[in-house]
Amino acid sequence: LYGLLVAATGERNLGVQASQIAALARWVKTDRPESQVQILSVGPRTSLAALAASAVDTKSIDSLVLHDSYGSLREVIEQDIAVNQSPELFAFGLLKESDIAGLLLSSGADSVRFVGNAEKVTKSLKAILESKERSGPKEIVVE
Repeated sequence: LYGLLVAATGERNLGVQASQIAALARWVKTDRPESQVQILSVGPRTSLAALAASAVDTKSIDSLVLHDSYGSLREVIEQDIAVNQSPELFAFGLLKESDIAGLLLSSGADSVRFVGNAEKVTKSLKAILESKERSGPKEIVVE
């Protein structure tokens, strides 16, 4: 219900979550400039928020470890997930404009590691994983 209420105000749940993660990372970098900020997420919903945060704030997050991330937001459609079950997955236009691949290429993290769901992640991100000349993280690992 909270997610639907947030969306009703014109905000996007994913944007709120990504902003919160990015703010925390900025705070750590400001408080401890020598530290490396690694975001570890568990599950597709928090993995999407963490990846979005690293695309929004390209300087504060050094690495991501995404457990059971989606390879593509098309998986939400394939799994027939309803908006009331996972409202943050329904950011208008995200699948059309960016998807997981676009967020990955926009990420400022030096390293992104996908743990779990390897088959779908590898299939969806094949072109990025095989590309020698790409933007985004220096290291992308799929386990």
